[in-house]
Amino acid sequence: MNSATSAAGVRRAAQAAAHRDDSAFVRAERHSQRVRWLKTVLPSAAIIGIMAFVGWSYLSMPSIEGVSADFEISSAILRDAAAQEKGACA
Repeated sequence: MNSATSAAGVRRAAQAAAHRDDSAFVRAERHSQRVRWLKTVLPSAAIIGIMAFVGWSYLSMPSIEGVSADFEISSAILRDAAAQEKGACA
């Protein structure tokens, strides 16, 4: 009887270990699926967020009507520099 009891105990222990291995495998598979999903979703969400921000920024820019810039910046800077030099010399 002793050997039969120990054989049943060994079988039960082996079945319990196999069950633990199966549940660990299932958890690992579930984790791998989550990681694959996140590897796709997170970069996509980031790209969509950046595009939404750029679009919103572009659409919310105020439009200025009736304003024109018909002068040359370089000539204005030179005139301003010449005026400052005259004032510094005096």
